Amino acid sequence: MKASCICCFLAALAGLAQAPIEHRGAASWPTRNHMRFAVRLRAHAGQPVLVSQEMPTGFNPDSVRVFAPDGSTLVPCKVQWRRPRVQLSWISQGAGTYHVYFDSGRDGETERMPEPAMVGTGDPVGFGRAGVKGRLAAGLWGFPAALDVDGDSDLDLVVSTTGRPARGTYLFRNLGTNRAPLFDRAEWLGPAIKDLVAADFNGDGAIDLVTSGGYYSDFMRNGLSRFVRVNVERSYHVGRDDLWYPIDWDGDGRIDLLVGTSDWRDYGWDDAYDEQGRWTRGPLHGYVYFHRNLGSNQEPRYAPPVALHAGGQVLDLYGSPSPNPVDWFGRGVLDLIGGSFLDTITLFRNSGTRREPRLEAGELLRVNGAVLHMDLCMIQPRVVYWHTDGRPSLIVAEEDGAVALIENQAPRGEQPRLAPPRYFEQLDPYLKSGALARPVAADFNGDGKLDLIVGNSAGYLQYFENIGERGRPVFLDRGYLTAGGRIIRHQAGPNGSVQGPAEAKWGYTNPCVADWDIDGDLDILVNDIRGEVVWYRNTGGRTRPELAPAEPIEVEWPATPPKPDWVWWSPRGKQLLTQWRTTPEVVDWDGDGLPDLVMLDYRGYLALYRRQRRGAQLVLLHPERIFVEPNGRFLYLARGRAGASGRRKVELVDWDGDGDLDLLTDGEDGPVWYENIGSQQKPVMALRGPLLPVKIQGHNPTPHAADWNGDGQLDLLVGAEDGFIYYFERSFLRASGAQSAVR
Repeated sequence: MKASCICCFLAALAGLAQAPIEHRGAASWPTRNHMRFAVRLRAHAGQPVLVSQEMPTGFNPDSVRVFAPDGSTLVPCKVQWRRPRVQLSWISQGAGTYHVYFDSGRDGETERMPEPAMVGTGDPVGFGRAGVKGRLAAGLWGFPAALDVDGDSDLDLVVSTTGRPARGTYLFRNLGTNRAPLFDRAEWLGPAIKDLVAADFNGDGAIDLVTSGGYYSDFMRNGLSRFVRVNVERSYHVGRDDLWYPIDWDGDGRIDLLVGTSDWRDYGWDDAYDEQGRWTRGPLHGYVYFHRNLGSNQEPRYAPPVALHAGGQVLDLYGSPSPNPVDWFGRGVLDLIGGSFLDTITLFRNSGTRREPRLEAGELLRVNGAVLHMDLCMIQPRVVYWHTDGRPSLIVAEEDGAVALIENQAPRGEQPRLAPPRYFEQLDPYLKSGALARPVAADFNGDGKLDLIVGNSAGYLQYFENIGERGRPVFLDRGYLTAGGRIIRHQAGPNGSVQGPAEAKWGYTNPCVADWDIDGDLDILVNDIRGEVVWYRNTGGRTRPELAPAEPIEVEWPATPPKPDWVWWSPRGKQLLTQWRTTPEVVDWDGDGLPDLVMLDYRGYLALYRRQRRGAQLVLLHPERIFVEPNGRFLYLARGRAGASGRRKVELVDWDGDGDLDLLTDGEDGPVWYENIGSQQKPVMALRGPLLPVKIQGHNPTPHAADWNGDGQLDLLVGAEDGFIYYFERSFLRASGAQSAVR
């Protein structure tokens, strides 16, 4: 089953049988809504419920009201609307008949109700309260467009995301104004549109949504229902990026085509540093090609491509050119704005004419005199006319799907004056932490409730405090954790990633929350993109956590500290330097009361690092490969060397309830588990297969087990590459027939 989106694959579990819809008539109902359908359940109280139903045209998802079998109790419900079907999930109040009331348009109920943060049907974790404002984001790899979809004179956002499992194209309606924008939660429009551009492709005055290979004609009228294919002769290399921008580049009245493509062939991919940390291969390239239209706007016929030049050289932007033609200075000629795989935006001034453009050498855009650097990488800038006077500004989507406005504060015709990036906010977002989220549940502030500490690809640690009740979490985003008064951020820098300098902005924080120094409060251990394991000591106490600056995890090595052979630098002192992007798992493995460490060793085998007291000092001993497969071989979890190494997430819990610790980790199609069929002293790990009844694919879907509803059973969180966190309650996994229900 293809995991194109979480709702699509959960529909199979909910069942697609259509319940008959009843209309109100003269009946007395406990709501102003005019339609309802019945759901008959055998679920026990406290168990999650998932319902899938095709809804009539005009359905308003905010109108949904679910009433329990007693007919008077309103049940909090999570609503996920993917036209034409809605996915409804709630926690059962007991067996019986539930009624789902709803309406269309602005009839009936229109106020959005608070949704439960966590139901357990594979639903994305929310905040558990209504009216929350948070950063707008659709998922991994955002491609943005700003246009007035609903005709209310302010700009809405269409954002496409190609990451999994939330891939798709989404509409965010602007509930505010252009001066003070606030967007509603995402509406799913259809499949993902890579390299999305909003422009008039055929000169009919209507806005099309353009992608490589064609365009969705007249989006305002047709949505994504009418795709027009366009054939273009292309003799150049097309890599990851392939952005088509229709524009009359040469001023002859016919709409031409600019194409921005990436070329990573000089770069290769990994393991190319010399002993001094210098990259020995080439950079990423990003070129822009001009296809002159020799036909008409209605029947274009494109000339062979011509590579654009700037400053007398081939225009070359680092890995992701994202060309945006624009009259930046209001002079009546087209300049060019371009992006980057990293974090800068480049302006190419046109010193020629409208008919004969001549681009000067690129200059990096600046804000308040300093070069503009976006917070994340893989940026996608788009020119946007945010003000009514027609001055150009920019919106920029980042790797995690967040979108920022870089507002031009100068009136049209003056030298543009850019404000710092301002990230758009939306109402009622799901809980999200960047991209490649690694969630850990822990009572971080000692109030008896599980909070969430989440690592991500950008290298942050994000803290979501649980301010709800036991078994009914409600979350508050406390932002990024700090240490020593500074925001914690792990980054590779120019030579810290085995996959080269293009990954300078990434950190891939993989946290573990545990009392490492045995002083009664929770510390945090982190491995990252460099493979250097560190810990942040909690100096604030159990109920007021405050982290000190990072200290390296040190090991009592019997000889020279080892390292992966592709790492160009050497460990410092007794430093633990292992494979990148793997989880350091703290657990008292041998039952001596001391927290040990389990993680991949420098060769990729799962290993135990025992803790020991030496006088008043705690030391960590060198790794032991005690974990074996049923065939007697040491348990090797890496998938290869260099860039293919590491990456594995390690979670040790008694998943099957037999008294010893099993292994949960990531797999190709989602989390998998290994049953310990040996003992705690001599663990034998037998692969039992997927934990989930569905596929969550992408970069290393990250499992974390904890009892969220207080029933004594371990539930499962899965952090996905899209940055969202998905919750599977244990009884739902059993009912679905997942291998997690072996015992």
